[in-house]
Amino acid sequence: MGCSDSSRDEESIRTVVGNGLKLGDSVEVIEEFLRGQGWPFDYDSSRNRYQSHCPPARVDGLVEKSDVAIWIYLDENKRLKEAVVERVQTGM
Repeated sequence: MGCSDSSRDEESIRTVVGNGLKLGDSVEVIEEFLRGQGWPFDYDSSRNRYQSHCPPARVDGLVEKSDVAIWIYLDENKRLKEAVVERVQTGM
């Protein structure tokens, strides 16, 4: 899927994450899912979560000032505990 202009809204991304991952998924499943979507991601060990995002769109040659952030929290066994999808501001 990636982050095409038609699929980068918060609800579309939330649906993709909800359909692609389930509670208890392993880090291998999570990483495979994120790679398959073509979303850049990394692991934040201090927060025990993966973080990813859909980069801002270009509208009439200008870069949109927000993107969709994806945070995938893990439990103490490194299994999916919660996935949060939210539109965040990236500039002024």
